[in-house]
Amino acid sequence: MANNYERIVWDGGITKKFEFYYGYKYAGEEIIPVRENKAYKIVYTNDKEELYFDLKNNQIVRYKNPTLFAQYKKAKKSLGRERYLKPHEFIVTDKMREKGLVRRYFAKFIFDGDIMEISKQFSSMKTPYYQKILITWKLKGTKEQILESNTKSLRVADGVLEGMRYHLDPLEFYEEELTGLEKMQKKLSNLKY
Repeated sequence: MANNYERIVWDGGITKKFEFYYGYKYAGEEIIPVRENKAYKIVYTNDKEELYFDLKNNQIVRYKNPTLFAQYKKAKKSLGRERYLKPHEFIVTDKMREKGLVRRYFAKFIFDGDIMEISKQFSSMKTPYYQKILITWKLKGTKEQILESNTKSLRVADGVLEGMRYHLDPLEFYEEELTGLEKMQKKLSNLKY
């Protein structure tokens, strides 16, 4: 520990009853409390640890009354940095269209109310400043079926993310299904002479 410390506070304080215990086991006892009214020093290490020693250099462990430094470290560990979600552009593939139903993920920042589509990977991430929702989006069927299904999905989503029902067109990605004859005529029209 000789060179591993950043600073030492020689007059760290005076122990209170059951505030500290010795950091080693002695004679089979689990915890040996430090007597009250004993002076101690605080050592701050280079790796930002806070250690306590009595004046005979026996390490003691704080059990109660954490310092502001200890409270800060605990809060910093539990909070972490806020993650900001990035918008995602949803692209329909032939495989999705063939399946007929897809899952789409949306989030709303609680402070400004903007709704954005996000990728699946962000949907499971812990983000306390966002409300998130998953909706099932219909791609295959008649125009009426798609309109009814997607409108219902938007109405349900609006209960979680207010404004969601106005955010998307229920017929987004709708393609009119062609009959066999219409498909053949389209293919023939694409032939070049």
